[in-house]
Amino acid sequence: RTMSNGGNAVAVVQRAILTMPVAPTDTALLYFRGNPGYMLLKSLQDKQRNLGWLGKGEAQLMQAGIALVQVDCPTDQWGDSPRPPATKCLGDYRSAQQHADDVRRLMAQLKTQYGLKNFYVLGHSIGTISSRWLAINLGKELKILSKHCLMRYMQKRA
Repeated sequence: RTMSNGGNAVAVVQRAILTMPVAPTDTALLYFRGNPGYMLLKSLQDKQRNLGWLGKGEAQLMQAGIALVQVDCPTDQWGDSPRPPATKCLGDYRSAQQHADDVRRLMAQLKTQYGLKNFYVLGHSIGTISSRWLAINLGKELKILSKHCLMRYMQKRA
């Protein structure tokens, strides 16, 4: 799809940062951050500032053989100003089928390019809106995790 930018049509981009464990894996955690809800990913340099509390557990994820996918909102959802507070990528988008379709396309690309096929979703704060609606709209295509369940799951896999 495209969006208007000063009267010109530009392609909408869905960005994500993938961190793979050393050992081969088919399992990935799709992470949706908290406030403001979008990551404004432009390069790998944007990874650390978007991890939040999950950064403390990233090494454990890797040891457990779980790939981490930090999922940004598509560029047409960055809003009028890419600075907080968010003006887009809120509940109306996150609950919509369009969000599920965007994430489904991302999952398909991750499966094709990296062999990932088991997807878990974790949202923090406003990101929980995504995890809730993705669980509803994508059904069995992914599993939903809470922070507590994630810690227990990683302990079992390590």
